[in-house]
Amino acid sequence: MKNLILSLALLVSSSASHAVVMMEIEKSDVTVNDIFTVNVIGKDFAKPLAGFGIDLDFNPSVLKLNSISIDDSWEFAKSTPKQQAGKAEDVGGASFFGVENKPGAPIKFARFEFMAIADGLSELLLKVADDKVFVWADSEGNSVTPEFVNSQIQVSSVPVPAAFWLMGSAMGWMMMLGRKRA
Repeated sequence: MKNLILSLALLVSSSASHAVVMMEIEKSDVTVNDIFTVNVIGKDFAKPLAGFGIDLDFNPSVLKLNSISIDDSWEFAKSTPKQQAGKAEDVGGASFFGVENKPGAPIKFARFEFMAIADGLSELLLKVADDKVFVWADSEGNSVTPEFVNSQIQVSSVPVPAAFWLMGSAMGWMMMLGRKRA
């Protein structure tokens, strides 16, 4: 009986969801000079959120941050994020009514627009904002500690178009045929 109760307790605790904050990256194939967006979203929040605050770190030798926008669902207050090389800090928002995690629709936090400036790999690292002006809290004022799922972007050099290779090979064949006839 004791084992059954322990097993049920483990099953219930393992099936309980906990809040996750992650990134949706607009493009999978990023090349130098591409502009793309990264949306920060969340899911599995037990109660509506009253506020959030995040920092995002990236590789400034690979990516340049063009802009940050905070989703309109955070109607009460939006931060003025600080941007510096390799960092977006104090990205946050608050809501009087709480932003709900509706079934099948994630909570939208912020959108980051980047430009790929060089080939290479850039980690995208989310964390709780260092500035505690915007804190993670639910609509009842309880502290919320989400799990952050980080990501990465691989930027490749600009590929040579297939038409260029096709034209080059056709010209090569024409030159070879011209030499054989001469």
